[in-house]
Amino acid sequence: LKKDLEKGEQKELFERVEGEKVTEFKEGQEVLLSTLNQKVSILSLPDAKGDLMVQAGIMKLSVNKKDLVVLKEDKKQRKFEKREARLNLRSVSTSCDVRGSDALEAERAVDYYLDEASMAGLLEVTIIHGMGTGILKEHLWDMFRHHPHVKKYRLGEYGEGGKGVTIVTLK
Repeated sequence: LKKDLEKGEQKELFERVEGEKVTEFKEGQEVLLSTLNQKVSILSLPDAKGDLMVQAGIMKLSVNKKDLVVLKEDKKQRKFEKREARLNLRSVSTSCDVRGSDALEAERAVDYYLDEASMAGLLEVTIIHGMGTGILKEHLWDMFRHHPHVKKYRLGEYGEGGKGVTIVTLK
């Protein structure tokens, strides 16, 4: 390096990307900064000298318009950006048993369970509350009336658990 500096030769730190030069400039347009091989968005239009402001991530840079290249996106890259990932890797049971719990404890457990079941994509779940005096069932039904994940609910039929369960349909 020292010898190169003494000779007066100056080398570029980054390899310049070749491509079609940008001819029309619009604020917010995304282009490629050829000197850094970085996607940037235009913040201001070029002045008389051809300098303009661009933003690359959180950095704002002043560059010349000759350093900007038309951005070409691959179809694969575009598809990848649009994909939505649902990463609920745990398996969720189709029923929640709260027999023997007091009303507040059961409400908390069922609320958490309904969140998990909704994120897992379940459409119908069973809440096992038991027959008892019916206080637990009534408290849970009050919660279901205003719960954001509950579409409708009903008592279980013969073979589902009868009056000891509530079948909840999720949104």
